[in-house]
Amino acid sequence: MPDSLLQSILVIDDEPAIVAAVQRELYARPFGYFEYDVEGFVDPLQALARAAERSFDAVICDLRMPGMNGMEVLEALAVLQPDCARIVLSGAADMQALRRMANTSHVYRFIPKPWTSAHLRAVLAEALEYRGILVERRRLIALAEAGTAHLAWVEPEAVDQVLVVHGPDSELLRRAPTALADLAGYGMTTVLYAELAQDTGHGAAPLAVSVRLAASMAEALRLLEENHFSCAIADDRLVDGTGIALLGHVAARQRECGRVLVSRDLDREDLIGAINEAHVVSVIEAPWNDDQLRLPVLQAIFFRRTLRTNDALSKAAAALPG
Repeated sequence: MPDSLLQSILVIDDEPAIVAAVQRELYARPFGYFEYDVEGFVDPLQALARAAERSFDAVICDLRMPGMNGMEVLEALAVLQPDCARIVLSGAADMQALRRMANTSHVYRFIPKPWTSAHLRAVLAEALEYRGILVERRRLIALAEAGTAHLAWVEPEAVDQVLVVHGPDSELLRRAPTALADLAGYGMTTVLYAELAQDTGHGAAPLAVSVRLAASMAEALRLLEENHFSCAIADDRLVDGTGIALLGHVAARQRECGRVLVSRDLDREDLIGAINEAHVVSVIEAPWNDDQLRLPVLQAIFFRRTLRTNDALSKAAAALPG
């Protein structure tokens, strides 16, 4: 969790109406963890000049802009502010460009146009949460190095287990196992491995994922008693309950497990419950494509690894003399 609940957000889009719309969404009555201080720009160069003057916790940037595209903007911003979480607004026609960006730029998440308020807020809150644990990891590593303490490292499990809890006649049942089968070959995997190695000086174990399916909340709860999961994905409507309720149980039983909700018609109150009660870290709105499922699952796996490493580093720092 970031130290401050007031987060500074930079919005960049060449369309003034888009900038104004994002600002309205983020300045609306707050819910969840954060409140926002938002600055918007239609000129990418002016935005970068502002970023040279003050720090931002996250940037929301359009992909296609005249003169300087979103990839170029984010690469320049990464030099100025490497800890700023980077989120891209994109149209459906931009998927090839997005895949290239995943391979070359540290982009946290893509938000398709048109977006919904629930999706925008959920993605931003998740990005800020993830940024917070990365910043904390670097702080703990610096403490350990300054005290010449041994850098604690937690080896990941040989296989990361992903729990998929699906409703009747669900897209998750039909598509999730195939979409997640080759997660190691997904472009963003290389990016996250590089981040992990850069901060810790330690290579990461090869990524292997096992998908466990559950057709009900009761079956999912039984699997939670018997296994440790890196990520849990749930449909919002299950045969014996709701996805939000199920993910709330996951949060209580396995704190480090990432929690992803798949929904077709999530409204404001549902999102409040998902964030405040189930501590959902990602919301995927149907209809979804495979990349939209792969990215939050992959980030949940690395989120869990980072949390476990942070815990070990905290113990190492606490053991330093003085």
